[in-house]
Amino acid sequence: MPARLRWFLALVLGLSAISGTAMATNVPSPPSNLHLSQLSFTWVEFIWDPPPTGGTAAPRYDVRIEPGGWQATALSANKSFGGLQAGTTYEASVRTIDATGNLSTPTTLTFTTRPRVGPPPSTPTNLRVTTLNGHADSLVWDPSQHTSPVMYWVYAGTEVVTATTEPHIKVSDLVEIHCLEPGSTYSFEVQAIDYDNYQSAHSAQLTFTIPAL
Repeated sequence: MPARLRWFLALVLGLSAISGTAMATNVPSPPSNLHLSQLSFTWVEFIWDPPPTGGTAAPRYDVRIEPGGWQATALSANKSFGGLQAGTTYEASVRTIDATGNLSTPTTLTFTTRPRVGPPPSTPTNLRVTTLNGHADSLVWDPSQHTSPVMYWVYAGTEVVTATTEPHIKVSDLVEIHCLEPGSTYSFEVQAIDYDNYQSAHSAQLTFTIPAL
């Protein structure tokens, strides 16, 4: 191999080694002391201690929960997730993200959501429309039975159009507040949910045409 080519290769490989070392030293420090601050049946909040920044900008954090592929970016040293399964074991991981996008090694924590110990809210029943002076007045149902207070999600088709703590809602509110269209026909269902996200089955469906107001 000609001497000049050997010199060029040595220079390139040397620069690559130096660059690789610099990249390694740019990996941010991981967060520490990852722990739970709140835990429910389907909801969790984590907090952790930020790594030292040496006077640089405050880092962001990549937060993940498995199984389930939950992922979020946190701008401060805490993050919460909802929609988990009760009585299920998960692993959380948090990695520091520095200003240039480099990721630290993960700090991990295994936790188990609280298990359900009683039945869910009972299914709302007898969904119907009541009238006042011959006109459709309210969407009404028989209340759910449960050991703690519940609220109700009212569905039109597959979409939740409103939530209420009372077992009824005015037809006029469905139009004026929740933007359903007079003259249109909707399939309504109601579901009860308690404050720990324990959900009943959906009620029987009621098909109803919203009258002109």
